[in-house]
Amino acid sequence: MKETKDGYKKTEIGVLPEDWAVLKLKSLCTKITDGTHKTPQYTEIGIPFLRVTDIQKKEIDWKNVKYISKEEHIQLVKRCKPEMGDILYSKNGTIGIPKIIDWQKEFSIFVSLCLIKVTEGSINKKFLEQFLKSDNCLRQIKLRAKQGTVTNLHLEEIRELEIPLPTVKEQHRIAEILSATDVHLEKLDTIIADTQLLKKALMQQLLTRGIGHTEFKDTEIGEIPKAWEVNTLENICVKKGLVRGPFGGALKKAYFQEKGYKVYEQKNAINKSALIGNYFIDEVKFKELERFSLKEGDFIVSCSGTIGKIFRIPQGFEKGVINQALLKITLDKQKFNDGFFYQYFEWEAFQNKITENTQGGAMKNLVGMDIIKKTLLPIPSLSEQHRIAEILFSIDDRIKLYEKEKTDFTKLKKGLMEQLLTGKIRVN
Repeated sequence: MKETKDGYKKTEIGVLPEDWAVLKLKSLCTKITDGTHKTPQYTEIGIPFLRVTDIQKKEIDWKNVKYISKEEHIQLVKRCKPEMGDILYSKNGTIGIPKIIDWQKEFSIFVSLCLIKVTEGSINKKFLEQFLKSDNCLRQIKLRAKQGTVTNLHLEEIRELEIPLPTVKEQHRIAEILSATDVHLEKLDTIIADTQLLKKALMQQLLTRGIGHTEFKDTEIGEIPKAWEVNTLENICVKKGLVRGPFGGALKKAYFQEKGYKVYEQKNAINKSALIGNYFIDEVKFKELERFSLKEGDFIVSCSGTIGKIFRIPQGFEKGVINQALLKITLDKQKFNDGFFYQYFEWEAFQNKITENTQGGAMKNLVGMDIIKKTLLPIPSLSEQHRIAEILFSIDDRIKLYEKEKTDFTKLKKGLMEQLLTGKIRVN
């Protein structure tokens, strides 16, 4: 692999090597079409019917796809017949996902998928697949689209895509290199998913059975170690340590200003960050709302819309108050460990209990404070709480490392795509 410094030419899609061609996708294909525009009659069994959501993972989950009758499938494939070696390309909703059909199974597709039938020998299909994922391709799509945020592609826009074409040999090497990076990213996805499953299993074990216990008892929250207690959320907080944000006109927009004391919102809990948000109040209003103010170590919980997301206020945060979409929790550190509480709150089983205690339609809200205060939690000894929290946070740290590696490698692949698919780096 060597970096080239001369021998380039300007083309409609940027600077490319002089020995590369630029051709429209339609000139490389025998057919570019899409699936049926009419929602078919789904059946319990029959012929698989694929949509955008079905091609977003490496493998098709054939157990969870929709099905149509054989008779309807026969009618649909008269116009659009997917075959092994063709390329599917998402054109509605989540756009720009290509997938080479590498299976023999019969199926039909919806309008949200484009079917690309490449002329044999015209282009390396894996090279084309990589190009269809690239920023170069996305830039062309955005220029051709009639709206800024592209959510739907038209067939004509896809047909007119201009493809940079190295020699067949170089196409093969570029596809080989970029496919290898995809394999590594898939491995990272598998490692992350497996580690998340490990944590899920550990939470179930540690948050109900503890560490090293042999005797258990039945309680209102299920079977727990005999040495554990059960208490209410209210009783593990300091006095007045359980507060819902102010309702009514206490935090009207008329009170907001550019600087001052911060107003913490639901997105702070959802995004687990104290840094976002740009609403502030003055000192007079802050003193009036002092019971809703935060201090380091307090927890905030989203309790409207997306409920149950929890965040611990860190050191060096901006002084401020919560709004009506947040619940503030100040634990009694003599009774409860912060880390154990956070992990228990994040536990899927506990989150499901929170969801049960909601009211409203699409925009859910936590029910009254009386029910929240009486929420029951297990109380291991402080030392055991600390040990359980340590174990679970160590798994979290491992997941974060893998996710960072994936983020870094994704950026690396993106840069490599840009270099290889424009010929800035040539391959032997």
